[in-house]
Amino acid sequence: DDWYLPSRLELFLAWLKLCGVITMDPSLALPTLRVPEAPPAKLWLHAEYLKAVEYAATRPAVEPYLYMMVLGYHTGMSLEDCAYLRWDELVLDDNASSYIQKMRAKLKRLMGRRALCTIPIIQGGELWVWLKKLEARRQGSDYVYPELPVMHKRGGDPNRVPALGDQVKFRVLIPALGYPTVKGRSFRHLRNSFCSRLINAGVDSLLVAKMTGHQNLGQLAQYVLPNLQSMEEALMQGWRWAEGAT
Repeated sequence: DDWYLPSRLELFLAWLKLCGVITMDPSLALPTLRVPEAPPAKLWLHAEYLKAVEYAATRPAVEPYLYMMVLGYHTGMSLEDCAYLRWDELVLDDNASSYIQKMRAKLKRLMGRRALCTIPIIQGGELWVWLKKLEARRQGSDYVYPELPVMHKRGGDPNRVPALGDQVKFRVLIPALGYPTVKGRSFRHLRNSFCSRLINAGVDSLLVAKMTGHQNLGQLAQYVLPNLQSMEEALMQGWRWAEGAT
């Protein structure tokens, strides 16, 4: 049988029958409401990401969007959090650990101080190079990329680039980059890629949750697309453990 959610009318009629107001529940004659299947989660494949970055790297006019893409891919942060990243939320140390420590905007409204997330930055990596470049040209602004908060709040120049706050089908980045072959992606899918990449590599889900700010691992699971190869390796690992335990 198809599983369905009862409507408010059905619940009301069932309550009336339970109270003895009616003797027969007429909701049996109502059509069954099927629950639509959830759309499959999407993520940026690493190859797609590399192609888009390579394409954009030769187009200086879209640098803000390219930077946002790199930041989102390597941190899993939301578009808003990426746009408003501040220098006082960032530690760049040539001789010690570097990291972003940020109160996630959406989670802060729900959890307060518990929304504080810590995301390491790999020294010498792609994001590290970007942040060091922006640090070298810093001119006193509190924001890592000063133009982005304005673009997020007011939108971009419609004659040049689209508004930063529009995420549908990645209108933030892909049309701005002019890259035509990646479709159906949004900035949020960078978060899916971040979580899936770590979980499929075998990283402890609790560590991933510390970076994403999820208090509930069920919420984290919504962002993860399991990889068949990773699941096969997990089964083999379990089998090897069972053989060694007997």
